[in-house]
Amino acid sequence: VDAVVANPPYTRWTELPDTTRAAVMAAIGSTIRQYKITAGMVRSEPMVYVHFVMHGSNFLESRGRLAMIVSNSWLQSEYGTKLGTFMLDHFKVKAVIDFASRLFPIPLVATTVILLEKEKDQAAREKNDITFLYVDSQVEVKEILDAVYERDRKPTNILKTVMSQGEI
Repeated sequence: VDAVVANPPYTRWTELPDTTRAAVMAAIGSTIRQYKITAGMVRSEPMVYVHFVMHGSNFLESRGRLAMIVSNSWLQSEYGTKLGTFMLDHFKVKAVIDFASRLFPIPLVATTVILLEKEKDQAAREKNDITFLYVDSQVEVKEILDAVYERDRKPTNILKTVMSQGEI
């Protein structure tokens, strides 16, 4: 497919029924094991959205896009480092947009939007620029999109950093 867009559940792996966990492992167990994303990890327990990102990548054609809104807990966790490695290994990471806590009224967690483009070529991934945004106040969607897609744009009310994916 050309695109996967999702807002996965905000739940932990261990909260899933056994039958659901078995189905997930049947579908992407080898990837979960490869990246060592398992329940019981030190300092953190993987959230289900990690598995959605991994599984969603299987449906995408080359240059297909994946966009998800997820908890920002991966930005400060052990499993998040492993999710980040997975994304760097399979995608051009176009943007990571971190929203301050409770910017959205529901859910009552801080959220992040990830924008990814599937890319098999490592050299192409390493040449990609990643836009990191931190949004801590209400802004128009257009302002966020302009900040992502216009590399030299200096937005107001949004912290922006651009890095080469190869430097990460």
